[in-house]
Amino acid sequence: MNCCLQFGAFWEGDSPFDRNIVLGYYDGPTGGVVRCGACGKGYKYDIVAWDATQEIRLYALCELAPGSFDAVEELLSATGTPRYPDWVILWSTPGDELRLEFETQVNTALSSAAQVAYLVLGTTPTSTIRVHRVNARIDELLKHRPLPNTRIDSLEDWKSYLDI
Repeated sequence: MNCCLQFGAFWEGDSPFDRNIVLGYYDGPTGGVVRCGACGKGYKYDIVAWDATQEIRLYALCELAPGSFDAVEELLSATGTPRYPDWVILWSTPGDELRLEFETQVNTALSSAAQVAYLVLGTTPTSTIRVHRVNARIDELLKHRPLPNTRIDSLEDWKSYLDI
């Protein structure tokens, strides 16, 4: 099994993430948390861009403090049985009080997320992926784009930054 500790400036292969809790969804994951199956490290992710078909997506990954993934998993287990590799959290009613309570607790657990460390290109974070370490050029671009963001960029806008 691959491990996220293998990520360098560029890495490509089968995803090391064995657990994906999908907290945002629009024809595929738009945000959530993942866990590396080899070392257990957790990351928060948000979509940054997608291709014209919305199939290939670019995600920003931020490392979580130890135990944060497990805390989110435990909180959300009260909503149903986890189904991995991609556990999609679907709320039945948008304004539901219970949902708002869970979102507050999840956001508290994810508040430990560091700055963006990697950009991941793939259909989902658990698919075959290409990983790019954030460099100064990409970091400068991300500073002007808070995450999560309601506007999703075209993947074409990112090609020159990622050499794809």
